[in-house]
Amino acid sequence: MKKKFGIMLLFLLTFSFLGPVAQAFNPGQFISSISNIQFDVNPYDVGTGKPLTISYDYNNFDTTTQSFTVSIYKAGDASMTDLFKNYYVGGATRKGDTTPSSAGTNSYFWYAMSGPQAFLDPGTYVFQVSGVSGTTTVGPVTKPFTVTNTGNVQPSGIYSVSLSSNPYNPNQGPEIFSYTIDDLTTVGTSALVNLSLKIGKKVNNQWASLNYDTKGQSSTWTKDSINWDGKDQTTNQFVPDGTYDYDLTGNNGSFGYTTSGTFVVKSTAVPPSPSPTPNPPPPTPSPNPPPATHCAGFIDIAASDANCNVYSWVKSAGIFTGNPDGSFVPQGFLQRDQIAKVVLEAFGKYKAGTEYCQAGNPFSDVTVTEWAREYICLGKQTVVNGQALLTGYQSGPNAGLFLPGNSVNRSEFLAMVLRNLKESMPSADTASYSDVALNQWDSSYAAYAAQYLSSIYPQPTLNRSQLVTRLEAARVLFALHNQGSL
Repeated sequence: MKKKFGIMLLFLLTFSFLGPVAQAFNPGQFISSISNIQFDVNPYDVGTGKPLTISYDYNNFDTTTQSFTVSIYKAGDASMTDLFKNYYVGGATRKGDTTPSSAGTNSYFWYAMSGPQAFLDPGTYVFQVSGVSGTTTVGPVTKPFTVTNTGNVQPSGIYSVSLSSNPYNPNQGPEIFSYTIDDLTTVGTSALVNLSLKIGKKVNNQWASLNYDTKGQSSTWTKDSINWDGKDQTTNQFVPDGTYDYDLTGNNGSFGYTTSGTFVVKSTAVPPSPSPTPNPPPPTPSPNPPPATHCAGFIDIAASDANCNVYSWVKSAGIFTGNPDGSFVPQGFLQRDQIAKVVLEAFGKYKAGTEYCQAGNPFSDVTVTEWAREYICLGKQTVVNGQALLTGYQSGPNAGLFLPGNSVNRSEFLAMVLRNLKESMPSADTASYSDVALNQWDSSYAAYAAQYLSSIYPQPTLNRSQLVTRLEAARVLFALHNQGSL
């Protein structure tokens, strides 16, 4: 009996010792997961003209094979018809946009649109996301949200896009992209719309190569067009024959919409017949002086304009030289790639012909197709008062990116310009405007604007999120020049 009791005691002691060791390994901690779907607002009122921001967290994903698929469908729709991909506007962090990581947060901007001129009906919708990590499929994970339209607002946009020819023969003149536009936030009023036409080739709905980008055409017309001469902007040579993608985007700062399509470029094999008796080219005529009714030669600025001295100075300084058609477009919104040129020219940093990108692309989203790439490289390399003259986004889903096509709001613009002045900024606890709290990232710049740029930014509010126009930027730089700060 004693022997049996000793054996049982030894067995129990052994089991008690091994138990905690066996429980120490938890395989669940290495499983890939998607969680924490968030909406910046819920319900989402489409009448605000602002996109819905959607985000989710992911963890323990393989960095070489990870991918994510997202969709939105109407609650109760058995077919789960996707309403996301056609009305996604921009701002997402996805595979291919940045260096993949094993854990992080992806976010997207989405307008609840059923077409270029109508919002989706109010109701309950479902956001769904799934992922792939190695050979493992994660999800789908879903979360419902509500769409409302309290003001019964309907957007317009860009519609009725047509091409002058398809296939397009570059030897027979330009390809004309005609379209109809309307105000992008309200119905019944005409608004200045910033337009961009991109032509190139896409892979998985992402630009793999870009041959042409207008970056900021502007129009107040309800019908308009953009011409393309068939040439690559970088090489100034006709693009090879083939099928090309295009995006035509309109944006007035609060709302935007992109119409996409494809067309074929097919050149003729027969060159134009030469003239039988070619004549020597006529002598190049002397350039005509600008008409007396134009300010600084800008065809859309009258000589009597109250800001003519501003336009004249920014042109003479090489800061704003105008668009190819000779216009200035004072109410056009300034983009981040444009401000790279504006700031560097204003501070006399840029030297034409110098290669500033020898170390490669300055940001993962600034490649050789970006017209302002050299400016952005120089801005990132130039350090003033211990800080780079130009920086990418420091936090949030776009951390580490430059996003050259993004418009610039007042806080961002003032930071990009004022951080490069010779004098020190006021302390961040200096009171300035009623809508700028103390000790925020832009508090010092707002305080400087309140003290030295009050004629441009009067009290009581700064309106920090207001997008900056070309005229506003020109006025700020002219004021800084006049007070000797540049």
